Amino acid sequence: LLAAWVSYHPYHHSRIPFIQFMESRIKVTNVVLFFGFLLIWHLIFSGFGLYSSRRLSTRYDDVVDALRATSLGTLMMSLFVILFRVKLGTSLFLLTFWAGNTAIAASSRLMLRSVLERLRRQGWNLRQIVIAGTNSRAIRFAQKIEAKPELGYHLIGFVDDHWANFQKF
Repeated sequence: LLAAWVSYHPYHHSRIPFIQFMESRIKVTNVVLFFGFLLIWHLIFSGFGLYSSRRLSTRYDDVVDALRATSLGTLMMSLFVILFRVKLGTSLFLLTFWAGNTAIAASSRLMLRSVLERLRRQGWNLRQIVIAGTNSRAIRFAQKIEAKPELGYHLIGFVDDHWANFQKF
C-alpha cells in the first residue's frame, strides 16, 4: 500500500494524505483485482522463500531475492494492467511502484535480519542442533556454527555411535 500511495503521487499536483488516499472511492472490480494481486504477490514472495527462515543466507541473497520477487510481482501487475485496462497503470506508475516495493522489501529484510541477529546473540530465538558424525568435516561445521552466534544455532553435541544390532533391511 505504501508503494502504491507513493507511486500514485505523480498523477496529482498536490500531495494527498495517506488517509485520504485510503478513503478514495473504489470500484468493486478494482477491489477484487487488488485482492487477487495480493494473493499473487504473496505466492511470489513465498516462492522466493522470503517468508521462510533465512539464517544461512547472506544479506546479498536477501536483497537479490527481494529484487527478483518484486520484479516478477511488478511484471504480473503489468499483465493485470494490460488485461483489465487499468488506467492508473502507466509505465511511470509501474516503474515507481517497482522501485518503491523493491526498496521497502529489501530494507525491511535487512532491518529484520539485524534485529534477529542482535536477539540471537543475546540468547533469544535459538535453534538446538545435533551434528551427526565426528569426522573433521563435522568438527569444522561445528566451529563455523559456534563462530557465528548471530545465526542462532546452539550446538548440543555430536552423535557418532555405531549400533551393534544394525542389520541391512
